[in-house]
Amino acid sequence: MLRILKKALSRNEGLPQAARLRAEASFSRGMDAVRGGRFEEALGAFDAAIALDPRSVAAHFNRAAALGDLGRSEESASAYDRCIALSPHWADAHVGLGIALTRLKRFKEARRSLDSALAIEPNAFDALAARADLTRDEGRYAEAVDLYQQLLKAQPDNDRVLNDHGVVLHRLDRFDEALASFDAALRVRPQQAEALVNRGLTLTSLGRYDEALASYKSAKRIAPDMAGAHLNEATCELLLGNFERGWRGYEWRWKSLWWLSTQGAHARRSFDKPLWLGNQTLKRKTIFVHAEQGMGDTLQFVRYAKLLAEKGARVLLEVQAPLKMLLEGVEGVSGLTSVGEPVPEHDLHCPMMSLPLAFGTRLGTIPAAGGYLQIERRHANVLATWRKRLGPVRAPRVGLVWSGNPAHPNDAKRSIPFRQIQTWLSTGLEFHALHSEIRFTDRDAVARDPRLAVWTSKLRNFVDTAALIANLDLVVCVDTGVAHLAGAMGKPVWILLPRDPDWRWLTGRDDSPWYASARLFRQQRAGDWSAPIDEIHQRLESFGRSQ
Repeated sequence: MLRILKKALSRNEGLPQAARLRAEASFSRGMDAVRGGRFEEALGAFDAAIALDPRSVAAHFNRAAALGDLGRSEESASAYDRCIALSPHWADAHVGLGIALTRLKRFKEARRSLDSALAIEPNAFDALAARADLTRDEGRYAEAVDLYQQLLKAQPDNDRVLNDHGVVLHRLDRFDEALASFDAALRVRPQQAEALVNRGLTLTSLGRYDEALASYKSAKRIAPDMAGAHLNEATCELLLGNFERGWRGYEWRWKSLWWLSTQGAHARRSFDKPLWLGNQTLKRKTIFVHAEQGMGDTLQFVRYAKLLAEKGARVLLEVQAPLKMLLEGVEGVSGLTSVGEPVPEHDLHCPMMSLPLAFGTRLGTIPAAGGYLQIERRHANVLATWRKRLGPVRAPRVGLVWSGNPAHPNDAKRSIPFRQIQTWLSTGLEFHALHSEIRFTDRDAVARDPRLAVWTSKLRNFVDTAALIANLDLVVCVDTGVAHLAGAMGKPVWILLPRDPDWRWLTGRDDSPWYASARLFRQQRAGDWSAPIDEIHQRLESFGRSQ
């Protein structure tokens, strides 16, 4: 949205003409590179212009913008600060700083920067648009919708605002309205790859998968190197069970700045040893398999360690620190480290979620679906402690997880307030909360209900959670790491899924090829948990009678 000045503005009145001409030539090269989307080249050209003319406001401004385009938001913010020092009353520089700070999630500072821009130019469209983006990124989606609608009153054919308006409508599960907004953006500018990708995401949420795939393909034709188009197409293919195309396209995650920004620092590492994707022999080789995403993902894909060992490899496994004790002794693993510890010597490496691609996994060849995580031998004492702690069996025992990490980007769709599932406690079974911490909004209701045993002070780590699960008859949970833990242990687990589920749960089925012991209960309408909650209530009553 920001204007890019076409002529370098300098505060250095004493600059020799020859230096000025060379600076402007470098600046022009940078502008040409920006127009061509070659931001690294643009950055070098603006640096050259600044070296010749250190007080060129435009060169500093566009250098900051290029850094932002490259995803280097911290450096971008610093560069905008330098621009503001040279030209304090230039609104666009304050807007640029606000955008960089928003990307860094430094929201209070971002709001101050945008307030400064609006104090200089009260009706500056770019500043108002950046404020709408900030409100969106703060998660205040309903408020953001209102702001985008105000912007559209001023510029009804602004394709960028129409696209962003669609994004917040999508996040509010207003999918039909979101689709209409994306279609309007594409009528204004049909060759808009970002709107096509967002349109694909909304069509996926509506269950219109063929149209979603067509939208991603259109985006790829316009922008063949757009990682988001490839990655979202891949997750749609995986959701549909088209694993051959899905796993191959899923490798585009490493080129997606958005995806990388959602992962920990360990996802951005580089290795000096070759990547293994199934095309080299593993006999007498040491392979380093490293965690890359969440702990549930690690629990799901650690099953491949045994297959690597069967190919003759010495398997060194890296996992998140909270999982290290639990995963000691996993079959096939010769050595175990946690994220942040020194990387051991190895011949080859493989990110954990690239293993299905390396093994050519299809729906019918998923390994160890019947359970692969056994804790009895290594943690027999913890199991015995929990058996004693639970006491005599009075009724079938059920573990519950109704909410996950509130910081998870999909938490609003997957977590359920405790009061909505509280009716389950009337079924006469013995219920145990598997939460290590109860969400603040649920604490009063949980504390007042004696039918639910709460073990927050005793669940010190994943071994405790696994030991408690081992002493239960059933786990009922939303889509969190506990679902994967129970499935990996082969424990019966009922999983509640939103209307728009994660790709690993596929579509239109109540079982999971990843976990033979899992049963899936899906929303029929987005945001409405009533049907799966009622079905589980009936199943719990039947479960109690059958035990």
